[in-house]
Amino acid sequence: MDKIRIMKFIKIVTLLLSIVLIVLVYYELKYSDVIFGIYQLERKNKKIVKVSRKSLIFIMKNKESEDLFIEEMDRMGWKFHDIYGRGYLFDKNGEEILAMQSKRFGRYTVYEIQNEKYFNYMNREL
Repeated sequence: MDKIRIMKFIKIVTLLLSIVLIVLVYYELKYSDVIFGIYQLERKNKKIVKVSRKSLIFIMKNKESEDLFIEEMDRMGWKFHDIYGRGYLFDKNGEEILAMQSKRFGRYTVYEIQNEKYFNYMNREL
């Protein structure tokens, strides 16, 4: 009987750890959004894609110029203002947002707007 209880305990702990890992990957690391964006880039031969689930994300291949991202934001009405480290500052109607740049998998550049207020504001245009 003790062996059966130990096995059940191990299964429950494994299940709980798996759930915690999935939550961390999806909500904190946002890899599912990035993978979805990479899929769109590769399968649809686009230069830049906008992914909107947890946060507003733009993904493009490293070979593309950062000007492509700035032009995409400009099409959405956001004017480029300045660069602060990895952050790109944009403004629109007196409001400012900061898009953070990061590299993923050695081949892709990701720009993420994390502020929920601006995420909701920008997604009305989708």
